Amino acid sequence: MRTLPIILAVLLAVVVAPVAASAQTPAQRADLTASVGSYSAYQREAERYDRWGHSALGSLRAGYYWTDHLKTEVEIAWTGEREAYGSQSGRSDVDPYGYVYVRHGYRNTVFSAAQAWQFGRNAFFHPFVSAGVDVDRERHVADRPAQHVPLSPAASGPTRVAAALVLTETDVRARLYGAAGFKGYFSERTFFRTELKLGVGNRLDQVTWKAGVGIDF
Repeated sequence: MRTLPIILAVLLAVVVAPVAASAQTPAQRADLTASVGSYSAYQREAERYDRWGHSALGSLRAGYYWTDHLKTEVEIAWTGEREAYGSQSGRSDVDPYGYVYVRHGYRNTVFSAAQAWQFGRNAFFHPFVSAGVDVDRERHVADRPAQHVPLSPAASGPTRVAAALVLTETDVRARLYGAAGFKGYFSERTFFRTELKLGVGNRLDQVTWKAGVGIDF
């Protein structure tokens, strides 16, 4: 993976950076946030017009403050199902013309680790930025219904029946991401949080927006 050295560097920063800043005592030590939102991802198996799929998302995030500004965050998130439609060759020695249509379904479980920098001190509104690594477990179901496949280029030519087939596979991949958002406090300890997150593998391949409520400890 071309991004592996960068991912390792980010993980090292997540571990090492807080040590240099831990001499300060922050006003709060930790927080916990529950969020819902929208998850969009690039789907390489889909047709070109259908490469981006969308679903709902729910997540739980925990953060630990090393200072009033520097925080380490971990999160686990679950997505709903995204659908996409594509085609694949049904060709063989006897039917060089056939293509079969496939429905793709995707669900993701994403574990994230990041370093965040929170602006502001002892305020009710705190913008922040963060950078980290996602470890994304994606379950992909390819459902091919039974269908007729042509045996010649003629529209009215002979066909054969391609049998129904369902294939399930699980893929685990890592990607870098950056995010920005803000925390706005309802009271001394409870807050509203929202953020926009962009994930990058070989391309920009994941966009997440989420909003939720949380509490400081």
